[in-house]
Amino acid sequence: SDRVARHLMTYYEASGNPKKALQLAKRCAVFAAETYPGFSALNAWSLETQADLHLRAIGFHNVGPDHLEASAGLRPEELADAWREVGPVYTAAAEALRALFGPDHEFFTAMRDKRDALVKLTMHHAGLDAGQGLNRQEW
Repeated sequence: SDRVARHLMTYYEASGNPKKALQLAKRCAVFAAETYPGFSALNAWSLETQADLHLRAIGFHNVGPDHLEASAGLRPEELADAWREVGPVYTAAAEALRALFGPDHEFFTAMRDKRDALVKLTMHHAGLDAGQGLNRQEW
């Protein structure tokens, strides 16, 4: 079931339906969390996939392993919503990868850098400061 969902997720993303892909990604993340309770790399990467797809669905482009770019047409409210929806997901994934691999491992640092890029984009384009809902957790 999870394997089929992952294949369908890839299909829907490639065919230009990121919202349907996002639904499947959320399902895969729940499956990974239930199957591997506690910290697991599979769960962390499932969360990352979910967060990446969420950003693509609302108009982010070039969502890479350790960076991302927002489309110029995103309104400040959309960017703030992106942080509220996706920031905690990236944070949970980063925390798991840090616990599993350590603070200097590239799996953690790439996820941390992507999360920090989202913080920076949200603060800059949405006109937010660190005190407006941005959990600036120090690692």
